Amino acid sequence: MSDQDIFFPEASQHQPPPVEATTPSHQKSYAIAYLLWLCLGFIGGHRFYLGKWFTGLLYATSFGFFGVGWALDFFLIIPMVKKAREKAALHALSVPVVEEEVPLPAWTEERSFMGCLELPIQILFFLFLPALLVLIAVLLHQIEFAVMIVVLLALIGLLGSFQKTLRHYPFLDKMPAFGDAISIVTDLNKYYYENKPKFFLYYLFYPILGFLSLPFSEKSRTEFKLYLKILGSLLLLLIIDTIFSYSSLYPPHLDYTDAIFIIFLQLIMMFFVLIAFMIPMVSTSFKWNLQGRKKTSQFLTFLGLSLAVIVGVYGYMKEKEEVSIISDTLLQERFKKESFRQELAQASEMFLLYHAKQEIPENSEDVFYHKAWTEKYRRLIGTIAVDDEVNAFEVIVMKGISPGEDGWIGLRLNLRKKSLQFLCFIDSQGNFYDTWQSLPEKITSKLKEKKDEDSLVIHPWEITDKILLKDRK
Repeated sequence: MSDQDIFFPEASQHQPPPVEATTPSHQKSYAIAYLLWLCLGFIGGHRFYLGKWFTGLLYATSFGFFGVGWALDFFLIIPMVKKAREKAALHALSVPVVEEEVPLPAWTEERSFMGCLELPIQILFFLFLPALLVLIAVLLHQIEFAVMIVVLLALIGLLGSFQKTLRHYPFLDKMPAFGDAISIVTDLNKYYYENKPKFFLYYLFYPILGFLSLPFSEKSRTEFKLYLKILGSLLLLLIIDTIFSYSSLYPPHLDYTDAIFIIFLQLIMMFFVLIAFMIPMVSTSFKWNLQGRKKTSQFLTFLGLSLAVIVGVYGYMKEKEEVSIISDTLLQERFKKESFRQELAQASEMFLLYHAKQEIPENSEDVFYHKAWTEKYRRLIGTIAVDDEVNAFEVIVMKGISPGEDGWIGLRLNLRKKSLQFLCFIDSQGNFYDTWQSLPEKITSKLKEKKDEDSLVIHPWEITDKILLKDRK
């Protein structure tokens, strides 16, 4: 029996099913398909219902092909339901071809109390860990890593239907990257067919238990080598992405000596997250598929994928104006460089000189955050600060300073609501201030130190450090 002969066997022993007529209870419903399209269409719910797992997973990872595919499916659902009904009718009337009987693995007959205890943990893991990891990646503004987690989860959902998918899309096997991936999946399937997967907690704590077992077990070393192929490929993708993004993230103010430590920490963190996430997912999915519980695996994967996509999109919309931890770290490193401070000072002075001549807008507060000017300033320094680093900069307007004076404009640095520092000010006469000592008392008296460090409410006049741009070393 070849490796392909044992590729994801079903629980049944492939006996010919009885021929029975198709009844309305077996038919796909137009109403249910449209309801799923309306409620879960962006994550492929209607396509999963109609048996289109491959395109359903593509929808789930691309949010309905960015909404375009979802909109087009409004017109395609009727022919898709008709096709699903015709397929069901043909299947019911046809005499199935008896395939070679493929026995289940010998270990599937074993039953253990531990297996019953593991099931709730496995369900919680499939449902919530992908969403948690995607949310963390989004909060760190590591969108590529979030996408990688979602794609991995989608591919895990396809494990139980891999042969069927290849029959429908044979070109996948011809593609170089997919060909290698199919080879790895086949080897893993063969290994788990012959060797019962260990208990779930072993894979959950694989970075500890797995590595401890390597010197004492040949099977553990074989299993680790198989996973190492996958982890090596994913790590290579992360390294390639890091190399290509280096030139846009670090130069000219940060060189490779500044970047190497941050990059190393990122790669190590992502590598261990992939181990903790992927290995329990893949091993459990193989175990369920080889036991004939393919629907369980696919259903939980779909729920986990749906929750991960929804949480990821929500987190992105919520945090897109915030500064990520990594960007916060990079920005602080940039401020240590004299070249960065000089370039930022030139751009800031030019911006303030222009807006000092503009009319101060009406506002009930004497000190307030100016949203429109903040957006303009962020666009201006977009070539100096990188990506979401610009979200740390704010334009603050101060009026009513003294009789006959229009107002002052200041630029403030807000690093994750923990560090609040003004960079510079300009008065209505066009005088530029970039050191704390040069500020008049009428301005410094308006600025108050932030007392509650844990408070999420930030007032325009609050600061944590009495320094301006030139006071930095």
